[in-house]
Parts: sequence; C-alpha cells; structure tokens
Amino acid sequence: TRSLKGSATITGDIIIIPIDISTEATTMSMIRNGRKIRKPKSRAERAGVPVTGVAAGLLSADLPAAGFDLVSAMYPVLERTPDRAVERKLASLVAPGGTLLFVHHEVDPAHVHEGFDPEQFLDPATMRASLGDEWEVVVDEARPRHVAGGAGAGHTVDLVVRARRR
Repeated sequence: TRSLKGSATITGDIIIIPIDISTEATTMSMIRNGRKIRKPKSRAERAGVPVTGVAAGLLSADLPAAGFDLVSAMYPVLERTPDRAVERKLASLVAPGGTLLFVHHEVDPAHVHEGFDPEQFLDPATMRASLGDEWEVVVDEARPRHVAGGAGAGHTVDLVVRARRR
C-alpha cells in the first residue's frame, strides 16, 4: 500500500475521488469549467502511483462495482434522485472490507441562498441512512472546523460519515 503525499486540495472543483489504495490509483473527478485532472494526477505520479483519470458524471462513469478500497466523497454536489441511484452507485463502488467516507459542510439555514434547496442534494445523513446491513458505520458525527479564509471560510461544522463494507 502506498500513500500520496501532498494530495490535491479539495476546492469544490473535485467532487468525488474513489481511490484504489494498492499500487495503482483511479481518480474520478467531475470538474467545473472544463478543468482537467492534471494536478492530482501529476502529484500521484510523482509519488510513484500510476493514476487513471475519469472525467464523467458519477452515474454514467464506467467504474467497477466493488472495485475500490476507499471511496471518498468530499463536499460533493450530487443531486438526489427518487430511486436513490447516487447513493447506490457510491456504495456499490466500495470493495468488501473497504471504506466509504462522505464529508460535507453542515448547512446553516440562515445562510442558504435564495433558490438553493439543500434537500435537493445528497448529504451525509441521507448517505448513511441508505447503507444496508452489509455496512458498519464507524463514524457519524459533526466536527468543528476553523478556516480563516478561502472558499470554505463560512462553514464552521463538517458532517462526517465513515462506513466499512463487511
């Protein structure tokens, strides 16, 4: 197992990154404004880990079921669907014994912009509730965060769900 040193900073442009933490890695990034996967790919390759990049929507991406030891969704912008396709897809990517990590900012109703409905998007509580008996929820908590500047400065609490697939 190899770890990546100096991994990419999550800025909201990288929505989801499932990673096989063996000697190869796959990153899947849904990217705004046509940005490429160059930065995380070059950092991984400098660390000696070959990377395969996939630029696709989560539901349309051709990714192997149970193909990843770690699926990490950090501050994703994933719209809910009536059939829970997004939740099912995320969970289906995790190999037995693997981990699903889902982190998002807590939404403060006083700071919701007009026209934005947080219920339209997948959140940690909904992701956790969708997990079946084959999952052990290891962490389900709110964590305070202190970010002085940048895009995440207005958020003071992160909601974290980490689950292990049995």
